[in-house]
Amino acid sequence: MTDRRRERFWHRAGPLVVAGAAIAAGAAPGCGGDSTTTTSSTSGGMTTSTSSGMGGSGGAESTTATTTSTSTTTTGASTSGTGGSTTQAIATAADVKRALDATPDPEGTEIYFTASGVNGLGVYKAPADGSSPAAVAVYPTIADDPNDPFVAPFGIGISSDGKQLFVSDSAAGASDRGGIYELPIGGGAPTELSGTDGTSPHSLDIVAVGGVDTLYFTGTEPKPGGLPGVFSIPATGGALTTISVGGILRDPSGIAVAKNGDVYVADTVGADGNTAQILLFPAGGGAPTIVVADLRLGYPAGVALSMDEKTLYASAFSPQTLTDRLVLVDVAAKTSTETFSAEIGAFTESAGLHRAKKAEIFAWADSSAGPAGGKVFVIK
Repeated sequence: MTDRRRERFWHRAGPLVVAGAAIAAGAAPGCGGDSTTTTSSTSGGMTTSTSSGMGGSGGAESTTATTTSTSTTTTGASTSGTGGSTTQAIATAADVKRALDATPDPEGTEIYFTASGVNGLGVYKAPADGSSPAAVAVYPTIADDPNDPFVAPFGIGISSDGKQLFVSDSAAGASDRGGIYELPIGGGAPTELSGTDGTSPHSLDIVAVGGVDTLYFTGTEPKPGGLPGVFSIPATGGALTTISVGGILRDPSGIAVAKNGDVYVADTVGADGNTAQILLFPAGGGAPTIVVADLRLGYPAGVALSMDEKTLYASAFSPQTLTDRLVLVDVAAKTSTETFSAEIGAFTESAGLHRAKKAEIFAWADSSAGPAGGKVFVIK
């Protein structure tokens, strides 16, 4: 991967960074006084123009969607007048430059994340209690380093047994069109998962299907001009299964899979006005359903289901301040609530989000927060 290619890809996220800094600088901070308010608004923050090569709204499968979502409503006690304060504890697990995505181990005690930290670009880890981060598979910035597999590691997930990490890189691989890499949690050279090269993968989720791990991810068809889509593949690699391509999908990013096989996907520019929406692709096929629309999600967008699968968490922004928020989506009612805390409310680059497989513990990245230029949060 040439430096020129690397630079061009990272600039896909440039509009997000520049616009966020410019707008947030003139807005009220996300955490403020002690007033109590009740508000009603759409949830969110900002959209991106990162769907270069992703295609438009036409395509092959899933050409229609059923719109059954209701108006997004935000209510609650607020310390800034822009949303409800959360009762969940949010704490910093690591300060690291440009944290992109984060996932807890199955018990939620160790957090693994992708970032371009002081030691280079790659995979890091940190205890959930906030101890210093350590490198797992990190590569210093060396011009055209043939040993560096990573270009833009936008997604990370972990196997059901907690022994294997999977990293989605949207511009790496033999094709320069991205691939998914696997490596042990103890480190070692990442290897590309067979069947994923050229898929420009963004976000991923790993679930056990019949006791065997299956990897679900968003990306594009592995061919020139491929349509945006949702795919699955055995965690050991092999044949790629297409869940849906084209149609309603424009820039699919965050993904979360329910136990019954339902797939939730955050499309960062899918709704009218280029705002985001969250889609449900039912298990076994069928037309996707719009769960909630008119959101403003981070990039890479993060979504994760609660343990009881009644609530979908999404990394988002306030429409008033463009600062970090969580959006909690009631899956059954198809409504969403914007929530925040002082710990996250002043930051502006909400990114990836995952839940521990065995605990109600979430890891959430912000790609520019804090003095180090990035943070990884733990939500309990």
